[in-house]
This record gives sequence, C-alpha cells and structure tokens, in this order.
Amino acid sequence: MEYSNFMIHIELPNGTKQIVWEQTVEGDISTNKKMDQYVEELESAGHKVVSAKRQVFGGKSLFYKILHNKENFIGKIYKNPIEKI
Repeated sequence: MEYSNFMIHIELPNGTKQIVWEQTVEGDISTNKKMDQYVEELESAGHKVVSAKRQVFGGKSLFYKILHNKENFIGKIYKNPIEKI
C-alpha cells in the first residue's frame, strides 16, 4: 500500500513558517479538495499560504505511525492553531 501526505504551510508576520494543516490518505493522490478548501479559508482570512501540496508519497516505511501502528490516522485531518507571534 502507498500513501500520500498533504500539508499546508503559512508564513507568519515575523517571517516564520508554520504547518497549519496535514492529512495522510491511501493511494497515489496528487490533489486534495479538502486541502484546497482550507487554503481558500486561510487566504480569505488574510494569511499568506506559502505551500499547499503533497509533501510525501511512498510506502508505509516512510510513515512512522503506520509502520508502528501508533494510531489509525489515515484520512484524519490535523489542524494546528495559528501562532500569534
């Protein structure tokens, strides 16, 4: 089985970059509609999105949580709070 990992990075006012969204899905997927929707939300709120794409593609050996069965996170969306710096 292969997996695709998507992430959104924004740039904070002080120039620091932060990961604010992440999702891992099964398969060789190059686009993610949920990610695209969240990018639109971020941009309409005035955030500068610097990267929104598939970051990693490969087998389970590339994904620690899958390899070690830490948790079932396939398909789950993780949103980090945007830091106020």
